[in-house]
Amino acid sequence: MSLLATEHAATEPPRRRPAAAPPEPGLHRLQRNAGNSAVAGLMVQRDLAAYTREHLDVTATMPQAPPILHTTTADAPAIEAALRALITSGDIGHRTVRHLRHFWSNGATHAQITAALRTARFARADEMATHLLDGHRVTLYSDRQLSYIPGIIWDTTISDTHDNLDVQTRRGLTQTERAAATSVYGGSLAYDDIVLEDAPIMGIGGYARTTPWQINFPTGTLSGGGPGLRWLIHELGHSWQYARGVSLATTLYHAVRGVYDYGGEPALIRNTAAGNGLSAFNTEQQADIAADAYDVLSSGGAAAAYQPYLTEFRSGTYR
Repeated sequence: MSLLATEHAATEPPRRRPAAAPPEPGLHRLQRNAGNSAVAGLMVQRDLAAYTREHLDVTATMPQAPPILHTTTADAPAIEAALRALITSGDIGHRTVRHLRHFWSNGATHAQITAALRTARFARADEMATHLLDGHRVTLYSDRQLSYIPGIIWDTTISDTHDNLDVQTRRGLTQTERAAATSVYGGSLAYDDIVLEDAPIMGIGGYARTTPWQINFPTGTLSGGGPGLRWLIHELGHSWQYARGVSLATTLYHAVRGVYDYGGEPALIRNTAAGNGLSAFNTEQQADIAADAYDVLSSGGAAAAYQPYLTEFRSGTYR
């Protein structure tokens, strides 16, 4: 959705939409048709993250008061070294997004991950393995975190903690979220640039609000396991629109109007037959077309009516 309008709450308002099986039966069908490995491949996550270099955050305090500085050690190289054998064998995946490196399982077990981290003398090896395998959250590991207020003569230490595991309330996409998004948008989105955040102000009222710079969810969405994939696909529709030059004012206007119903598959078929594409629908309807297409794709249903619009989403051009 857009900036200050109310859109898609965690419990979505009832709207007419194409009948489609929910995503979970689609996973069951995938499991039946292609085996457990296909499901495991779809569900891999980027669940344990670590800084690639020493990181400094600055927290503003009261006006005219000194800021609070938070320094965090760079533990990604050490984690990568500890998991090197599992990475080399393909049982652990990893990639760097901005200043963080993310690790996920491609088949490595809890026991294998724990043993590797324990051998490298990580004090919280068992918990780190649990978070790496977590199917819903991204957790940041840091060996040491120091918070202090800088002074003219000396710095005042506020806290000095070791072996932190913090669930991220501002993060990029998990591997599962990225796979779901790619099924609809293909390579037309800069996935590494997308930021999700639990936003107490922008997410007020239980609604998500998407701006050109990030997707803002109600507080507790990311820490509680992340947004539902259908919800995320809708919001990514607005990210896709912004990347195509659609203005914030345009998405705000249509969010305020609240016209989501595009008429379902029959309307898509008629629109295609008339030679029209996505531009015949408003920005909220376009985002719902993407979400409904995801529902059909993930359930293994027939997506013929959505194919022309999926082609537009994946190519990154309006028709």
